[in-house]
Order: sequence, then C-alpha cells, then structure tokens
Amino acid sequence: MKNKGFTLIELLIVVAIISILAAIAVPNFLEAQTRSKVSRVKSDMRTLSLAVESYFIDHGAYPKRHYGSDNPDDEEGHFVPDLATRLDDMKVLTTPVAYITTLPVDVFEKTVPPPLNKIDYYDYVTTYRAINYFPKFTGHTKYAPAYMLVSVGPDGYIGVLGGGAPGGYPPQPYQWQQTFFDVYDPTNGTISAGNIYRLQNNAELVTLRE
Repeated sequence: MKNKGFTLIELLIVVAIISILAAIAVPNFLEAQTRSKVSRVKSDMRTLSLAVESYFIDHGAYPKRHYGSDNPDDEEGHFVPDLATRLDDMKVLTTPVAYITTLPVDVFEKTVPPPLNKIDYYDYVTTYRAINYFPKFTGHTKYAPAYMLVSVGPDGYIGVLGGGAPGGYPPQPYQWQQTFFDVYDPTNGTISAGNIYRLQNNAELVTLRE
C-alpha cells in the first residue's frame, strides 16, 4: 500500500492561507496592543494627577519642576531640567509622604532609559512656556494650566528642536523632532505621531500644525 502525502500544490495553498491569515491578524494584534498601552498611559496619568492634586492640598502649591528663571514669559528660560535630574523634583510625590507609591513608567518611551523613563510632569512655568512658545499649538493666548502631564505616545518620541526644546532630551531622529507640535489622535492611525497630554484643568490641546 502506497503512503499518500501532500502534494507541492497543496502545501503551497496551505502556506498561502496561513500567510493571508497572519497578514490580517498581526496588524490587528499590534493595534490592539497599542490601544491597550494608550489606555494604560491615560489611567496612569489620572493616578499621577490625583497625587499632584493631593500634594497641592497639603502644600498649597504644585510641585516645581524647572530651572532658570521663574518668570514664565522669560524666553531664555528652559522648558524642563536636564535628563539626569528629570525625577529630582518629582520625588516629593513619593517621599517622605507617598502621594503615589511609584512614579508611573511611560510605556511608549524609546529614548530615555530606566529608571528615568517616567510620564513627564511639567509645572506651571514649563507648561506656560511650552504652550505659549508655539502660538499654533493652541487657539488660546497666554494659556497655561497649573501643570501638564506628557507621554511620548505610540511614536516613541516627545519631539525636540535642535537645541533640545521643548521636549528637552535629544538626540532624536529628524523626522520626529517636530512632533511636540502634535497631539496624539488615534483616528489618524493607531501608531501616529504626537504626544498624549493631560492638563490640570482637563482642557483639550488641539493640533494646529501648519
């Protein structure tokens, strides 16, 4: 009795079917993964925001996080501290009083190594400078809430200019250096350019990129 096996044509058909199914399933899986991470970031931002507000109740002021001039209109002032001191001013949220147990990690961060890869916190001065520095970034003038939380979003880059402002942590690939202007919008594609923002007053940032 002769053993029967698959013919070459049958094997090719099976491989083709598996390839088609994989081509459909993998992008859907990646999109679901990205949506899950976006939801996690937004949840972590809410938690961090509650910690910042609790700190405000006890101290009558939000945590400070900038260096240089305290005048938000000072164009020579820096947006954020150096990378090495990124978390120094945020330690007041975890010690000596634990308003939050640990600072949440930005799951999308690609360029900042642990343990510095946290969701970014901008205080009043840095928020004011970052938003009002770019008139097209918002439809309002002299617009600044008390603070702003920032995730780099699915593109993985906060977006910086040549000198490091406003994101603050070059080097980044040239094509991503302007993405600080963009607010992440999943309707433009699950993995689209732009950062995820949460403002103290829950106002919505709009992208007015030219």
